[in-house]
Parts: sequence; structure tokens; C-alpha cells
Amino acid sequence: MSEVKNSVEAKPSLLRIFRSSLPINGSMFYEHHHTAFEITMVLNGSGIYATNASEFEFKNGDIFFFSTDEYHWIKRLYENTNFLNIHFEPRFVWSENFGIAGGELTRIFLNRKKNPHNKINTENEASATIRNLIFMMEKEAEEQEKEYEIMLKIHLMNILVEMIRAYDGQLAKNDTTYNAETLRYIEKSLAYIDEHLTDNLTLEELAAVAHMSKNYFCRQFKQLNGISPWEYISVKRVERAVYYIETTNLTRLEIASKCGYNNTSNFYYAFKKITGKTPGDYKNSFM
Repeated sequence: MSEVKNSVEAKPSLLRIFRSSLPINGSMFYEHHHTAFEITMVLNGSGIYATNASEFEFKNGDIFFFSTDEYHWIKRLYENTNFLNIHFEPRFVWSENFGIAGGELTRIFLNRKKNPHNKINTENEASATIRNLIFMMEKEAEEQEKEYEIMLKIHLMNILVEMIRAYDGQLAKNDTTYNAETLRYIEKSLAYIDEHLTDNLTLEELAAVAHMSKNYFCRQFKQLNGISPWEYISVKRVERAVYYIETTNLTRLEIASKCGYNNTSNFYYAFKKITGKTPGDYKNSFM
């Protein structure tokens, strides 16, 4: 099982910076995806990273990035490996409260062309700059000096700009523009989901919160977050279930109920679809 350490959160659950490690004789990272964008740098070690579309050999200094709808996992290790990870919710970038009120900087995650491009190797001209910025983010998060959250945001914006410049020819054109009101209402719907995660949520309800029609709401939600409202809800519920599995001795039925599922069948299906494991298998691998 991977070891996660030095985890720091800024604006809880919207931005996480943490180190993780995998021993060569341990369990591989399971197939998964999440509601956050991911940037992962290999600190040392080597192996194979995989997505549903491709596989990538990796070594020290390589950088990977994954969107919210991309399943990814470590397929093979050649030696003990350590990573430095950044997970951030899309709204951390486009929200007027947390970032820049616009969707342009998410293009590297949401507008890549069909051929998969998930790796920035050490030979790429932008690689050294991005690695330095990642270390600067980690330093700011650990030291938490005055206005550190602003600096975290600035460093992340710089990373995204460098990534876009490095891969601009491989990004699909995006003519979509978002006004402040749309961003504000989509963010309001996200907050509503987070606060009512265990309720029997409906699209009508969420669209009403966002002051949009159902079709328009679903389209805007996916364009900004990379996944549909239902997928977002499902992943968030499974993430909560993972927390209960790791920190409590609750039964599977109790966990399902606490995470918004009215029966264990739906809970097991969603859990395995998102994590690649059943709740029981996950519990055993965690222990």
C-alpha cells in the first residue's frame, strides 16, 4: 500500500499537496479517478504509469497530469518509488473566490486532442521550470508564511501556463467563454452537492440551485469540471466511503448509508467502478 505523508490542504479539499511512496514489493496504485485534477512528479524510482488509453514508462523527474475523467494507475514498478502530488478541484482555478474567474487554464486537462498526452518527460524544455514550481508550492504549503495561499495559487497558475505552452499544438481549440454569473452559479451547485451529499439529489434540484435548465446546467457543469454532475456526486460519495473504511470500523451497510446509498448493491457497484476494488478488498489492502 502507498504511504502518504506531509499532506497539506489549502481551502480544504480544493487543493492538496502531498508525498506518496510505493515499495517495489507492495500493492500497486489501484485504477481510479477523482473530481480533482492531478499533477504528479516522480521524485525517484521508475516503472510504468497506465491509463485506459496508453502506458508510459517513467523515471526520476517525469511529470504526469490527469483530468477528472481519466482512470490511471501504477501498472509496474522497477524499484521503490516516491512521488510529489498536487490534487486540485477545477473550481480552484476558475472560481472568482479561489482562483481566476475563467476556464482558460484548465485547457491542458480538458481540451487535449484524442491522442493521449499525460506525460511531461525530463527532456521537455518546460520540465525544469515546472519541477521548480512544484517544489515551491510544497515549500509554501509546509511553511505557511503570511499570504501563502496566494502564493500557492500563483505558482499553480504558472505551472498551468507552462504546461499549456509546452503542449499548445496538441490542445483542441476552445472558443467557450464563461461569464462571472455562470461560474458563480456552477460553484454554488458544487457547494450544494458537497453539503447535501447523502440526500437523494436530483438534476432538477441542482439545476434550480444554478438557475439553469437541466440540459444547460449539465453542459456547463461538465465543461468546467470535466465530468458530469452524477459522476461528480458518485466520486465524492466513494471518497467519503474510503475515509470511513480507513478511519472507522463501521459495517459496509452503515458506510453505504452514510454516503448516500440506499442499498449495498449500488454502493458496491459505484465503489468498484471508481476505485477498481470492492470495499472489502480496499479494506484488506489498506490494512
